[in-house]
Amino acid sequence: FQYDKYGITFNDGRSMYWFAKDELRLLKPHGNYEVWFVQRNRFEKIVQKKKVFKVVWPRCTFDSVNSRYFPYAQLNDSGVPMAAI
Repeated sequence: FQYDKYGITFNDGRSMYWFAKDELRLLKPHGNYEVWFVQRNRFEKIVQKKKVFKVVWPRCTFDSVNSRYFPYAQLNDSGVPMAAI
């Protein structure tokens, strides 16, 4: 049993990582993803720019069997994103 520790999982509970409360800090990113523009040559890679973005549409499709969202949207036969399956 872990005293004064907080368990964090990143994979639906298959493994647990323990942290002290002072090691935890919530960061709210501006976006979910980043595109990096990198200049490369034979000797080094130089990051020219990082562009943060997030996907706001279409919303992910809800999996009613497992009660959670898929990490993607599913489209119906008309090409419209489905809210749930």
